[in-house]
Amino acid sequence: MSTKLIVGCGYLGLRVAGRWLAQGDTVYAVTRSSARADEWRGLGIHPLIADVTDPASLRDLPVAETVLFAVGYDRSAGKAIGDVYVDGLRHVLDALPTATGRVIYISSTGVYGECDGDWVDEST
Repeated sequence: MSTKLIVGCGYLGLRVAGRWLAQGDTVYAVTRSSARADEWRGLGIHPLIADVTDPASLRDLPVAETVLFAVGYDRSAGKAIGDVYVDGLRHVLDALPTATGRVIYISSTGVYGECDGDWVDEST
C-alpha cells in the first residue's frame, strides 16, 4: 500500500484512481471544484482544492510514491493553454515534496475531429 497523487483527475485520472484504490493505495487528487471534491470523498479519494495555475494553492501536496499529472485543458477556465500545460506542470513540480517518487506526465487524451479518412498529423 502506498500513497498516490493525481493532478487532473478527469476522464483518465479517475480511472487510474479506481485502480489504485482497488489495490489498497491511498489516493489524493487535485481539483478546483468543491463539488467534485465532495464526489471524490464518496469514492475514497482524498481531494485537495488547488489550481495548477496558482502556485500558492499547491503548498500542501502530500509526499507520494507516484504522481500522475493528467491535467486537461478547460477552455471555459479563461487560462491560456501554456499557463496550464507548461507553467502548471512547473508549479506542480516545484511544489512536490523532495521525497516524492516518480512523476508520470500525460500530455493529452484529446481526439481530432473528422478528417474524411485523411492522415492526421501535427497540422490537423
